[in-house]
Amino acid sequence: QYNTIIENVILESFALIGANGTVLPGAILPEGSAMAANLIVRKKLKLNPWHLMINDDGKQVKRKGVKELHRRVNQFYTIDFKNLDE
Repeated sequence: QYNTIIENVILESFALIGANGTVLPGAILPEGSAMAANLIVRKKLKLNPWHLMINDDGKQVKRKGVKELHRRVNQFYTIDFKNLDE
């Protein structure tokens, strides 16, 4: 009765979806990508890792401070959580 499209959506590590954002079937948000509020991510958009999508046409801006973010993430993953109480 309804024309339903069923496809996977892939959200890689550290991908962010802004408030009221819509991710359509088949879309891929690569590592560290972020979409601003009220945007629609479609399958045909080719998003780049560690970029910010700022409009529905797929215009992207490279995120600043990526090296610092990588440093903090690596620091977090090297914490030994088993020995925190000692």
